[in-house]
Order: sequence, then C-alpha cells, then structure tokens
Amino acid sequence: MADTLLDVKALVADDTKREDLATQIATEIQSAIKRWQSERFYFNELRTITFNTVAAQEFYTSTDNPYIPNLLDIDSIITTASGSTYTLTPRSYAWMEDIFSTASITGQPTDYAYYGQQIRLYPTPDAVYPCRISSLVRLADLSGNTDSNAWTKAADARDLIRFDAGRRICMLVRDYDLANTLMALRDESLVRLRGETERRLGAGRAEPSQW
Repeated sequence: MADTLLDVKALVADDTKREDLATQIATEIQSAIKRWQSERFYFNELRTITFNTVAAQEFYTSTDNPYIPNLLDIDSIITTASGSTYTLTPRSYAWMEDIFSTASITGQPTDYAYYGQQIRLYPTPDAVYPCRISSLVRLADLSGNTDSNAWTKAADARDLIRFDAGRRICMLVRDYDLANTLMALRDESLVRLRGETERRLGAGRAEPSQW
C-alpha cells in the first residue's frame, strides 16, 4: 500500500510521466496539501487534543500540546473542575486584551482567545484544570520520504493530493489534455472524500482518527 510521501511522489511521477521533475513534484504535493487542509474531512477534525493548565499561566503553546499552533478552526474547549465539565466561551483577542487591562483575576478559566498560534485563558488559572480541544487541525508536515499522515494513508485523501499535484505539473509543462484528465480524477476523489466525511461525521456514529 502506498502510504508514505515517497509513495505519493512515485504515483504523481507515474501519472504525469515526468520522473524528471522530482523537485517540482515534491513542491506541488506540499502545495496541494496546503490548498485542501482548511476543508473539514473526517480525518482532520480531532477532539482528542488535551492540555493541563498551570497556575498563573495565561498563554498555552506547543509546549503544552504540539497541536496548539496547528488549530485551524476551534469548535470547543472544555475544562473539568470538581468533577464537572464546562465549555469555555470563545472571545476575540481584543476582548481579552481589554479585560486583562482592567483587572488581574485568577480562578477557574471561563473564556479563551486564540491568537498568534496560542491559546489565552481568562481568568488566569489558579490551579491545574484539564482541558480538551475539539478542532479542525493542520496535520503534521511531511518532509522526509518515509513520513506519512492521513494525506498519504487515507485512499481518497491520497488520490485528491496525487491528482491535484499531477494536474499542476501538467499545467507547468503545458500538457493540458492530461491536466484536464487529472483534474477530473481529482474532482472524483474530492466527491468521494466529501461523501465519506458526511457518512462518518454527519450521522454522528464515528469519531475522527488521530494520525
């Protein structure tokens, strides 16, 4: 099964018959992932991102959880206190700046803002509170040939990236007929991927996998 970055590179080279464009193929694969990573699919929504607050610490970064800088669209942050769960209220960063300028309060967090790839909590925690984030996320970057994630492992996701990257390669070399063929294959993969996402998430029966 083709499930590494190197495997996807080989597929694109085979699709385009351009083994001589290895550097461009690598670039277009990364570009294709960037183009599609902000769309919600069943594999890039996670509700398993957790961190613990620290007394007197208001900002939370990759040190607290590696996913925090890669949150694309936060759905909720839930905290636990005294055996009960509470959903934090999302706030603008301007709201957060304003409230911190007028008061210095510590306690159980009730609000959060996301800015500069960091989570800021209000009030500043006075103790350890477990937090769980549900969010659309940017998956770990693929750099080495043996790297893999859902973009290379999930069949329809792999085909979406493969055919989109191949289409761009063909446009670069002005092979427009093959570019159109690959665009049609890309669109078919996208329809399948959206359909699978709706099937898994729309009915509420499945939870996204963490890759």
